[in-house]
Amino acid sequence: MQYIYFLAFIAAIFYHIPATSSIKCFVAVGQRGKLYENGISWERECPDTKYCIEVITTDIKVVQKLFDYPFDSYYNEFYARTCGGDLGTPLDYHPYRECKACRDPTLGLVQLNVTTPLVITGQGGTQMMTVKYICRYDLCWESSASSAKASYVFLVSVIGAATLALVAL
Repeated sequence: MQYIYFLAFIAAIFYHIPATSSIKCFVAVGQRGKLYENGISWERECPDTKYCIEVITTDIKVVQKLFDYPFDSYYNEFYARTCGGDLGTPLDYHPYRECKACRDPTLGLVQLNVTTPLVITGQGGTQMMTVKYICRYDLCWESSASSAKASYVFLVSVIGAATLALVAL
């Protein structure tokens, strides 16, 4: 009986089932190059959506029209991260559903119209940006999809090994 409690404890640690219909995302705007990256970022609870998104462009003029931030032409990639439903994106959206080749973000095949409100400093409007990634769990980001998959594989292997050990007893 102790083993069952132990397995339940391990499963609770490695597997999180959200209690609400919201997701927590990194919201950011910034720029990156080969060696450096800078921007502003914060965490935000995003109700009524099921994904976080990052859109990018290599054209500094695009982001300068949309966001009030001191972008620098030294950098070669400019980004915005947000919750699904923000910046004119749909609340529930999956651009890779119909296009297997689109799953490679380096190809730049999936693009969205990003919309920001007009602000007093003059930024705002709609510009086309490339989808770099979409993820569907709390505080996810581009490289974390593979680590999440690894966590689930680890969890399944731990439970499987514990089950085999119990059967052997």
